[in-house]
Amino acid sequence: VLFRSGYAADYGTSQAGSASCTGFSQTGADAVYTFDLAPGQRIDATLTSANWDAAIYLIADCNASTTTCVAGSDNGNPESFSFTHNGATPATYFLVVDAWMTSDTTTTREGQYALDISFN
Repeated sequence: VLFRSGYAADYGTSQAGSASCTGFSQTGADAVYTFDLAPGQRIDATLTSANWDAAIYLIADCNASTTTCVAGSDNGNPESFSFTHNGATPATYFLVVDAWMTSDTTTTREGQYALDISFN
């Protein structure tokens, strides 16, 4: 998967600290993957980026990404997290691959990445 110009900065926040899913701001372009988790099901995700500062996080509602974050990582390379859905019914989640700053997606710093996901 390759970030190209044209991806928008739809999710994340310009705020750091507790206002952010990962503790850091993510103002660059993002890509989103969606899936359902059954009760008790776990996702393990690892993002390895090349040549740019990436973040990965899991949200429950795309319209409220800053308040529905359930897991995330932005502390190095690779980024990884595990999350278990503890609800009583299946639920839809959105995994976001995001960039720290807008310039991370320009032609001089195209954001190639590998995303490994397993469900248990």
